[in-house]
Amino acid sequence: MKFTRDEFEAWREHPMTRLVLDQYVRDQLTLTRETHDDEAWNGRLDPEKHASLRERHETLEWIQELSFEELSEWLKTAA
Repeated sequence: MKFTRDEFEAWREHPMTRLVLDQYVRDQLTLTRETHDDEAWNGRLDPEKHASLRERHETLEWIQELSFEELSEWLKTAA
């Protein structure tokens, strides 16, 4: 898949994209962090669960902050 920087920016600024990134992804970041903290506070958080929650948080952050260059590079390696 190929797209231009202008197409990426148009997608990035589209109201539906902003809604997903600014509300849903932000809420999921918060929920993921709260789940981690709650489970760690209430008992030993097993390494697999810790890794899963951390990877989810890092992926959500990546999506939220994704740049044109990063997406272009990722699409080259994902194909």
